Amino acid sequence: MLLDLIMNNIMELGPDINRRIWLVIDELPAFKQLPSLPTALSEFRKYGGCIIAGMQSISQLLELYGRNAAYAMLDQFNTKFIFRTEDNSFASYVCKNFGEIEYEESNENFSYGAHEMRDGVSFSKQEKKKPLVTPADLANLADREAYVRLPEPSVRLAKIKMEYVSSSNDH
Repeated sequence: MLLDLIMNNIMELGPDINRRIWLVIDELPAFKQLPSLPTALSEFRKYGGCIIAGMQSISQLLELYGRNAAYAMLDQFNTKFIFRTEDNSFASYVCKNFGEIEYEESNENFSYGAHEMRDGVSFSKQEKKKPLVTPADLANLADREAYVRLPEPSVRLAKIKMEYVSSSNDH
């Protein structure tokens, strides 16, 4: 209830693109269904609100909000960190949003005839597309590895590896 009130109060402050109020929400589905969340995700920016949310499984969000609403909310996050997942349905959705790469494939064909004059070689090029990242790529990420989808057109996707830094309290 408090989180819902906070989101509503931020939107009642009025538009201000220079303001920055960050909400960091870990384990988003643990808050159950928040009535203000869908609106906040789509309109928060103009009020200076920024939301960082984490979750273990997309299925929890789907259960709370329904398939269409959950995916619509996920689309509102411009920057996404995707760690290892073996949920093929979610992995396919993420991979589609990461985009495709176009490439040319060259083919060389030989033909042989009964006479030397009929022998030949032909070359052809075919334009093809393939996903930048596959569900198998997501399932095989190591610990602390993630793909990051950025809103920056010059760098749309990056694979990162985070290092564990022990604190002075770790032994």
